[in-house]
Amino acid sequence: MLVKGAGPGDAGERLLGLVGKVRYETEQWDPLLVVYARRRRPWDTATQGIPALVPVRPEEVGQGGRAAWERGPGPGGPAADGTAWLLPVEISGTSAPDGGEDGGGPLVIAPDAPRWYAHRTFAAALCLALLVPLLGWSQQWLGGPDCLHRPFSGQVSVRSVGGECVGYSDSDAFRFNDQPGQEKLQRIQDKLFEQNREARENWESSGRRRPYVTIVHLGTLTGRNTNDDEEAYAAERQELEGLAVAQYQGIQQPATAADVPLMNVVVANAGNQKARGTRVYYTVGERSSLQEDIYVSTLVEQLREKVGNLEYVEDFESKGLRKEECGYRGMLFFAGRWSEFHDFLRALDTCEEQPLLLVADDSVNRYMANPSLRRSAPAGLPLVFASKAPLATCEALRLRVEKDGDRRAAKFLQLVSTDAEDRALEKPRCTGPDGDGPGEPVGERVGLAYDSAVLLLEAVESLTARVRPSDGPWNPRLIGPVAVHTEVLRRNLDRPFSGATGRIEFHRDGGEPVGRTISFLRVDDITDLDEPPREVFRCEGTGGGRRDGLRRTGRRRRPSAVEQVRAARPLEGAHLLPPGRRDLLHVLARVDHLPQPG
Repeated sequence: MLVKGAGPGDAGERLLGLVGKVRYETEQWDPLLVVYARRRRPWDTATQGIPALVPVRPEEVGQGGRAAWERGPGPGGPAADGTAWLLPVEISGTSAPDGGEDGGGPLVIAPDAPRWYAHRTFAAALCLALLVPLLGWSQQWLGGPDCLHRPFSGQVSVRSVGGECVGYSDSDAFRFNDQPGQEKLQRIQDKLFEQNREARENWESSGRRRPYVTIVHLGTLTGRNTNDDEEAYAAERQELEGLAVAQYQGIQQPATAADVPLMNVVVANAGNQKARGTRVYYTVGERSSLQEDIYVSTLVEQLREKVGNLEYVEDFESKGLRKEECGYRGMLFFAGRWSEFHDFLRALDTCEEQPLLLVADDSVNRYMANPSLRRSAPAGLPLVFASKAPLATCEALRLRVEKDGDRRAAKFLQLVSTDAEDRALEKPRCTGPDGDGPGEPVGERVGLAYDSAVLLLEAVESLTARVRPSDGPWNPRLIGPVAVHTEVLRRNLDRPFSGATGRIEFHRDGGEPVGRTISFLRVDDITDLDEPPREVFRCEGTGGGRRDGLRRTGRRRRPSAVEQVRAARPLEGAHLLPPGRRDLLHVLARVDHLPQPG
């Protein structure tokens, strides 16, 4: 180490003193040579007992001063203090420029020129070169500047797309949507991630004997324009709650239940569908054409096929709402995506007189789950909308338990109403005296998501019991998605699935659902959040997988909404259409006649 001295008592002189002190106290050699150079003699050797100066000729400097070292006394026996490690030398034959003492010549001890790779320019270039892949790594493992998360914590992969964090996560290293007003969505994600950890711990503690299944929920969790007090993702939150209830059910099973699966939930965000959507009269979604949107295209196709005298079918975005729709005395049917229903209602709000009756497909139940959107609807406008979960309301669940002894309904009711500290739902449901907790009904999509998860988990459990060796650990390679799909259909042939939302039956050839219970629910005022929807029509047994000749006729298509209406049986005392006007249907298109059921 070369230390350039400045003057008496400088840092270099103090450094030499510290080095000597450490050597003196430890009595240990170390492989460090410190060369301290000054223009004037640093110490008075006569008074401090430091060895006399050893003269060094200028020509010896290039040899490292080895001759001077050999001539000097050097460290000897036990040192009296730290100065014993000092070897003062002077370069003789020169004079100090200020006429001072001999040995004050110019400093000729200088370090060699640094190697090319030690230059600052090279170091800076190397840092930049390393930074480029680091940026790519941070984008993949840290989510980039807009979607930062903890790396190496669970399964997390997100990236920023148009200001939204798109990707997936199964741990609290990252959760989607921290906007004000979305606290319920945030808390249910936290609960799922907490139960993910618990499920993993249970799996490990069981010796990895129980099946361990990962289910991905893909939805729209970001991107909508919202107010600070608006819950804009109520439907998605309900679906995550349904998965949390199914996950909680598996966690509560004892460790001895070796075939009962544990579930890991991955929350995935696809981004804002409205920003990528197209509004049409019948409305389609996610930048798709009518042909690409199977849900809407099959509905419109069946309308054209089954309903005669269609007057028009138009693009809502390009054509807008016709003036004659205002005050229409028949039935106006919204056959499209829920994300466009709000814009459709805004168009109706410009009417001086509202249509007599508005009916919507089952996609609109997502809209009805959003209190903020409902408050902005035209005041006093009634709505009838399709529902796939009429049997999973608090009242219906209790009725099924009391009258039919339905074990599925009883189990689901128990899971959503429990007040246990570790419960899946933040607020218990169905705890009120009339079957509903104040302001907290079950939520239509809770039961649908729960049934979807349980359907798959039971297929995995059935497969595990058949293919796994006894007492062996869980091997995920034994069961794949195709095997699970096949098992669902096999079990369906023996006995259709009975869930919280009722009976679910699949067509034997393609897994298409048939025989699904579908109801029409009515509210007299969309904006009235205190009025629970009431059932006015119910469609049952529209498929009948093995009992209507499907085995002979081949694959049966899914019944359209119109066919479901035709097959519907009115509930006693309920009227879907006003008396005297049951011959009119308006599916955003004029219809002269719709045959009555039967």
